[in-house]
Amino acid sequence: MKTNLLSFLVFTVFSFQSAYAVKYFVTPDGSEDSDGLSWETSTSLNAILTSTNLSEGDEIFVKKGTYVAPEGASFTCNRADVKVYGNCEGTESEKPVSYQLDNIETFLKGSGRRVLYFKTASYFVGFDISGGDAYNSTAGAAGRAGGVYIDHPDGMIEYCIVHDNYGSKTDGSIKGVGGGVYARGIVKNCIVENNIAIAADGKKPGVGGGVCLDGGYLLNSIIRNNHCVADESNNTSTGGNNGGGVSIKTGYVVNCLVEGNKIGGTANNANYGGGIDCSMVTEPAGEEIVAHVINCTVVGNDATSGRGGGIGFGNKGSSEVVNCIVVDNVARSESTPAGSNVFLGPESTAEVTYTIWPESEGGVGNLNAEPQFVDGTYMLQSSSLAINAGNNEAIGDYDKDLTGKERVVNGTVDMGAYEYDGLPSSVESSFIESDEPVIEIQYFTLSGLRLEKPQSTGIYLIKKIYASRRYEVSKMVFVYK
Repeated sequence: MKTNLLSFLVFTVFSFQSAYAVKYFVTPDGSEDSDGLSWETSTSLNAILTSTNLSEGDEIFVKKGTYVAPEGASFTCNRADVKVYGNCEGTESEKPVSYQLDNIETFLKGSGRRVLYFKTASYFVGFDISGGDAYNSTAGAAGRAGGVYIDHPDGMIEYCIVHDNYGSKTDGSIKGVGGGVYARGIVKNCIVENNIAIAADGKKPGVGGGVCLDGGYLLNSIIRNNHCVADESNNTSTGGNNGGGVSIKTGYVVNCLVEGNKIGGTANNANYGGGIDCSMVTEPAGEEIVAHVINCTVVGNDATSGRGGGIGFGNKGSSEVVNCIVVDNVARSESTPAGSNVFLGPESTAEVTYTIWPESEGGVGNLNAEPQFVDGTYMLQSSSLAINAGNNEAIGDYDKDLTGKERVVNGTVDMGAYEYDGLPSSVESSFIESDEPVIEIQYFTLSGLRLEKPQSTGIYLIKKIYASRRYEVSKMVFVYK
């Protein structure tokens, strides 16, 4: 009887909250004086995010267009746990059913401070976030997160593009941390690119050019071309440039591509992790592992000013790398060849298992083989030794790879961010002569991101699947005017 009564009370409370959740509507020209209860009476984004009328569970629909943060301030969402849906057409009464990262047209722009800050369990989806500078932001610590600061463990951004933000561009005395994102919450299905975490004059180091995780989760995302230095010729920071792409204090990086990031700075042994840095891990009191890098592809990152071109650990432990591919990264000559891809300090107890990295000299499940990527992508050829070579226990309940495919196809998880599903080894052309009908067409970017359909000019992989499940794959150029 007590159980039934409790279930009834929970259902009643949930129904009460759902019944009284309010929908608000935002447009670029919405009035701060409007109630925002319909598209016809739309309000401004800043007005609704700061409104005292917001309650837990409310939904905010944001029409496509450009939204500039208030002068000298950020978009701030601290009133209640709400859901904020970007990329709306301006006619919706229910949340959009899907988002495509190549078709995000709701732009949040910085105005002298970081772009977005929230200390609630709110959910933002479908935004392009750029132009932020966290040097003197009033919420959270200065210098953290030029783009987005998620200051709640259940806060989340999804299907967002966070780019061209600065940890500390205007004030050279403040250290930049998390040029794109500083996360105590969740970053999922996002692209974080071309962000910088360093002081303007290069005298202070940068940490996490793209993302800094402080207890957060970075899931199924692409982290590319981020830096811990803006201008190599003027950089005089003497050490502590950590994580060109990602720096982990504590947290999880899962099913991510970390590509083309750089730490920079004056060459020395205190700079770590062109792609991912675990040298600043918050050490627990016991033997708990608090920094996790799982099923990631870490490639083409640069630590020529330090150690660990792909991943750097320093002497700290309490970290793990598992089911990853870490190749084609570079580090300074004093730390190579051992530190070209993964650098473990002599006192580090970090664990690297079930991972491809060329300098590997053993360890559980590790390989020093070539990963055999499909030409032009980071997906796996059918002959790759990374297929079915991972540890299922490590991937756990993360059931989708970076393209949205099933994470475990043939009983055992693959290494890297992309699960092998039968794509042929050549993408230039792989044609099948067949009179069978085509039952499905799939689209991929060259980095392996699965799309519903291309929406912008570029080169894509086109996979045609026939009734017998045979297929052909080719490169095609889509041009949109």
